[in-house]
Amino acid sequence: MIRIAVCDDFQDTVTQVNEYLAEYQQLRGIKLDIKSFFNAEDLWEYLKRNHCDLIILDIELVKMNGVELGHLIRTELKDNIIKIVYISAKNCYDRQLFDVQPLNFLQKPIDKEKLFKMVDLTAELLSSRDCVFVFESKQGAFRIKFNDILYFESFDHYFKIATKSGDYEFKSTMAEITEQISEARFI
Repeated sequence: MIRIAVCDDFQDTVTQVNEYLAEYQQLRGIKLDIKSFFNAEDLWEYLKRNHCDLIILDIELVKMNGVELGHLIRTELKDNIIKIVYISAKNCYDRQLFDVQPLNFLQKPIDKEKLFKMVDLTAELLSSRDCVFVFESKQGAFRIKFNDILYFESFDHYFKIATKSGDYEFKSTMAEITEQISEARFI
């Protein structure tokens, strides 16, 4: 599953991108979890508690713009894994985007085939990235690199994952965990 956030202050653009993504999902048989946002502030609050794999983000938003949000994602969340595809009717932002390291830039109106290529690339990058363990807890959704995991501990229907930076508790089954870590070196 690929978690995607779509953020644009124009409802028509969000609707169009969501329709394209629904079509993509059917054509490729890849499950997408799509969340829609109409301003950067709401998306920022969501990202503090949840993880996305791909953000399709308008540059020109009302209060906080897409470039500012990109900087927050990279510096405050310290997340260089999230793929960001910027969208705009203007193409004069190339230099401003370098610091954010976007996956790409799509000019409005959105070309469906180009959007499909960005989702394909995201799926490819996700499958080849450093192996990570993904889980959800009461605090939100997390993605921990296998290299940072020290061990898993089971109690009742809950698990503790001990990492180099701290411990997390979440509800799961052993089968769900082993499905994700089968290629990792855990005993």
